[in-house]
Amino acid sequence: MAYIMQSTAERVYSIKRWLGLNQATDGKTRLKMGEASEMVNFRITSDGVLKKRPGTRTALKFNTNIYGAWHGYVAGQEHTVVAAEGRLYDITDGEKTEIGFTGNAETFFFGFGEKLYLLNGTQYKVWDGETLKDVSDDAYIPVVLSETPPAGGGTELEGINLLSDSRKVWYSPDGTSRDYKLPEAAQSVIVRDRVTGQEQLSGYTLSMDGKTVSFDTAPAAGTDTLEIEYKITATQGGYDVRKMRFAELYNGGNDNRVFLYGDGTNTAIYSGINDKGESDPSYFPALNTISIGDANTPITQMIRHFSRLLVFKTNSTYSIYYGQLSDDSGRLIPAFYQNPVNKAVGNAAPGQVCLVDNNPVTLFEGAAYQWRNTGGYSSNLTIDERQAKRISDRLWREFGGMDLEHAVCFDDNERKEWYCLAGDRAAVYNYGLDVWYIYDNFRVRHMLTHGGRLYGAIGSRWVEITDSARSDDGVKIDARWASGYMSFDVDYKRKYSSMLWIAMEPMVNGEVNVTIETDRKAEYTKKVVARNRASFERMNFNKFSFKTSSRPYVTRLKIKAKKYTYYRLILANDSAESSCALTAADFRVRYTGYVR
Repeated sequence: MAYIMQSTAERVYSIKRWLGLNQATDGKTRLKMGEASEMVNFRITSDGVLKKRPGTRTALKFNTNIYGAWHGYVAGQEHTVVAAEGRLYDITDGEKTEIGFTGNAETFFFGFGEKLYLLNGTQYKVWDGETLKDVSDDAYIPVVLSETPPAGGGTELEGINLLSDSRKVWYSPDGTSRDYKLPEAAQSVIVRDRVTGQEQLSGYTLSMDGKTVSFDTAPAAGTDTLEIEYKITATQGGYDVRKMRFAELYNGGNDNRVFLYGDGTNTAIYSGINDKGESDPSYFPALNTISIGDANTPITQMIRHFSRLLVFKTNSTYSIYYGQLSDDSGRLIPAFYQNPVNKAVGNAAPGQVCLVDNNPVTLFEGAAYQWRNTGGYSSNLTIDERQAKRISDRLWREFGGMDLEHAVCFDDNERKEWYCLAGDRAAVYNYGLDVWYIYDNFRVRHMLTHGGRLYGAIGSRWVEITDSARSDDGVKIDARWASGYMSFDVDYKRKYSSMLWIAMEPMVNGEVNVTIETDRKAEYTKKVVARNRASFERMNFNKFSFKTSSRPYVTRLKIKAKKYTYYRLILANDSAESSCALTAADFRVRYTGYVR
């Protein structure tokens, strides 16, 4: 926005609002005043201040790469856990405590029922705050048949569990039969009296073929009074569950079912209800599967959005909603129905969709898309291709060069910043201000926040990302901001400028290098603007200052530019010891005649 401060022959133009980066396709002369044609390692704060990006400071170092991190509550206690060195660690005040073994693979975490569950493509484990173990160790054992006569048959009750090789059958003895047929060949059995709840330790044998349990004395007559738990020969029953890599919680109006996906197929599995009427993350009935769209493209993300479960594939998007249907016996059983949302746009990066301001953001074909139903009739996404809005056009060049399939995304809700991390660069969308910027030499992964602080992993290092770190563990951060080529409202007139003003917020070791470019000359005098505030933190007596005010400070710079048409402001800071925070920039411009 431009402000006219003097006569028509001489004017002062001001940048009062920093507008982020715009890699304009139609040239650098069409940018708004305050937009940057180049912006690396600068960010814009919630107050609209242009500030050098935060640095990183190592809090803890491991011997291998960090493969996952999570923060939340387990058994009523707050924990930060990190997967590294083939183990899971609990981190507190820079110290690590080993929890158990996990293996070195990218690890996904989710909390459920005051426990922490993890998936890494080969394992499905749970931590209750004390012990880390395979979920299959204590997996729910379903009752597959009830009201079963000694000769077999009975009523189907619960589906077999993919995580367990054991099943239960409830028998109704007739008081005379001593031989009880099993539905499958068993490796071993456990017999219980369901009236007393006691296990029967003797008085029966399992046949050689494993299909019949014979009692020495016929059990007393009753209905569902005898339980036989049997274990079949070890199979790959749990393999399909353990190779899933991601999870989402959904069950219509609440989040009490666990959906697992990410095995490279178009199929997801969801947890069942145990005999207590509770959803159990250790119980995945064999029939609780849902296949989305064609089998040629895998599911890359499932994420709850209002009352629906959105399913993103590599080239399409679907919506799942909860319902019920009746089985042959008249029982109401849960059913999950799917509708297509968009048959042309999906998500490329597995497990990386974030809810940004409660709307999903996906990566697809060199761009970022935000999904939102703009119709007032419903918040849920429906069949309407207009709901996928491309929001990354201002960074079209950056996204076009990213390997989006292997990108990592994170939403820092506290600072209203969404990160797309690929290689050593990060495209950051400040959705609170609707501006974009880029971080370079920023290899952070597995980001999380807690206590108002931002953390992440850089290879084997667990780091804090903070403004108090002015470098990346001693490595300088090269920050640069350059405006577009500003014509100051008229392209057909030559201009003359002799001075400009830079407004900065004082900070410890605060400084910025200022120069300009014009269409007539590439290099001009470089000026240093410094505004230091006294502090004993990182005190440098070579730059000692008794200025303790926190009020913004304006510095006048004399940089002469003659007979130019276009003017470009360039700001830089490449020091490992300093930072900067700029609030405004002003330019005095005098018109000198027409361009020839």
